[in-house]
Amino acid sequence: MVLEKLERVTRTGENQWEARCPAHADNAPSLSLTTGYKRPVVVDCHAGCDYSSVVAALVGLGVDEGIARGESSALRVRLRAVPDQPSKPVLPPLMEEQEDHYLQWHDRFVARSKVPGSQEEAAWDFLTGERGLALGTIEHFKLGYIARSQTGRITFPVRVRGKLYNVRRYRPHATESKMISWEGQGSPALLYPLQVLQERPATVPVLFCEGEIDALLANQESKDLFVAITGTGGAKTPPPDLSSLKNRRVFIAYDCDSAGTAGAEKLRERLVAAGAVPFVLDLTRLGLSSDSREDISDYFLRHGGTAEKLTQAMERAAEAEDESAEDRRLARVEFAAENLRVQQEARLMVAAEGWRPPVTTGTLAEQLARDPEPTQWHWPGLMQVSWNVLVIAQAKAGKTTLALNFLRSLADGVQLFDKYQPDPLAEGRKIAWWNAELSESQAMDWVRDLGVSNAPSVVPLHTRGQRMPFTVPAIRDWTVGWLRENNVAFWIIDPMSALYTGDENSNSEVGAWLNAIDEIKLAAGVESVMLIHHTGRTDDDENLHARGASRLEGWADLPLIFVGQKQERRYLRTPSVGRDVEVNVGLDYVPVSRSLVAVDGASRTGDKKRALALAAADAIWALDEGKTFTATALQAELPGAKPEPKRAAIRLAVSEGWLAEEPGQRNSTLYSRGPVAPRTARLNGPKRE
Repeated sequence: MVLEKLERVTRTGENQWEARCPAHADNAPSLSLTTGYKRPVVVDCHAGCDYSSVVAALVGLGVDEGIARGESSALRVRLRAVPDQPSKPVLPPLMEEQEDHYLQWHDRFVARSKVPGSQEEAAWDFLTGERGLALGTIEHFKLGYIARSQTGRITFPVRVRGKLYNVRRYRPHATESKMISWEGQGSPALLYPLQVLQERPATVPVLFCEGEIDALLANQESKDLFVAITGTGGAKTPPPDLSSLKNRRVFIAYDCDSAGTAGAEKLRERLVAAGAVPFVLDLTRLGLSSDSREDISDYFLRHGGTAEKLTQAMERAAEAEDESAEDRRLARVEFAAENLRVQQEARLMVAAEGWRPPVTTGTLAEQLARDPEPTQWHWPGLMQVSWNVLVIAQAKAGKTTLALNFLRSLADGVQLFDKYQPDPLAEGRKIAWWNAELSESQAMDWVRDLGVSNAPSVVPLHTRGQRMPFTVPAIRDWTVGWLRENNVAFWIIDPMSALYTGDENSNSEVGAWLNAIDEIKLAAGVESVMLIHHTGRTDDDENLHARGASRLEGWADLPLIFVGQKQERRYLRTPSVGRDVEVNVGLDYVPVSRSLVAVDGASRTGDKKRALALAAADAIWALDEGKTFTATALQAELPGAKPEPKRAAIRLAVSEGWLAEEPGQRNSTLYSRGPVAPRTARLNGPKRE
């Protein structure tokens, strides 16, 4: 019903075909059709034909209009957006009402061309005498004539696969509007005469002329060495549909004037976009004068031009284009190479900014011969001088409160968490707190609650809303100056996310920012840096990591993980392996002083185990006295999926006397109330108030 009306139909798969699109001059099949059981046919023009053009073309081929419009649900036209393609139809409307008239105009033209004094005789003399067209050319392309009272016009029927879409009309010797389209048929422009492309193999070169008569004369004189076409929109308006020229060599021979030069370049660009291989012919090399408005017809009629010489000029143009294309390619390669060299030089220059040669201290033997320098600590057993400290804090754990507890301990010389005694800073050295999260008034309220007594040793800088791209030289230099001016030894950056400007997940960008901190630290004489950051979101407290790039944890000499929320117990610990110090301490929060106080024997792991042991004891003590649970039944009462933590918690409950165990039948173990009531014991030992 549809396939039988199309040309060049080929099956490409199950329920899939391809064919020439009836809506445009389709040299290679660009229409795909897909169907299935009880499904409509889907037609997709890969050249971008719009719905109305496809429907009109199908109807023109004899497909029922209701089917073509999809009203019978037997056909659907799916449109494909094609970049840089015009939105207007690829073909003008069909001229069915003129389908017979153009032949009548042709027959009358031939018949009356011998009538002395007639308009037809004058037009015939113009075509054959002045423009050199032979009778065979006029007959083959069905040129006709429409007579008027004063003067008429020569007609050039424009056909696409046998269908009439335009009639171009030419008035000889007119000063303006020499060639016009039939009313309503001028847009879009079409290729003319299109049939010559199907009459000769695709390997034959194409000569693209500026006018219709030029193209007809060139075809007449071609000796089958090339085919000639033009566009019906003039030099300024190339046809939008050039798909029939895809993969063909096209030689543009426009008039010798500025309009021809500009039009040829415009057409060349359109042909490249359509997949053709275009070349622009310089007709002055064939004897035509520059800026003379001479054209390809003048070449044949007035300069003794031949098809052979023109073909040789085409080959020379192609060879020159190939050579110039290679020259352009080499120039582009050299330009790109120079850009790469400049970029590499710039990267090296940036990498060298602020670089200082490292201090050399002799051979290994010389270094071992010197007395070892004692390790310097801010808090012995916890944090050494010169370290980069990364505090990775869980959301709402109180990361700023933790940072301020470090600040107060170092400033006032009091124990950190009532556990770690600080070594005092050198005389005159200060602590910098870069507060990027709290407002200034709120920050001061929190500091007052802490009761920092040695306030002159602390230099707060409130940077809320202020980004700090330390990689920018001006910002790096300002920061160095500020830290030097304030004689800062310990620098707290709270938090990273409020000051960092790059991609948090990029190791290269985060690494550059951290390297800039190291450079600032060295240049400003800062001893240690504490960077506050967030953990990633996860329910697995045992495997917490810094949010974003892994480069963060590699930068830190001491990573500290801080977890807990609101009024619950908080925990500070180091990662499980690979560190010079180990920290695993439970901290209770004292709201009135915003202090964090270490709890003897408390740790995240131990407290979890103890809480699970209490849950096991509660399950047993909820039973009537004398009742028992088997080990399996007791484990089923406890939260979680892993059996080993449950078994460890039950063993702890037995050791605390909360549970009693005895053997049961078939090697089972029974649990009952122990001698010690579980809730008479403190969960985590004595708390410090």
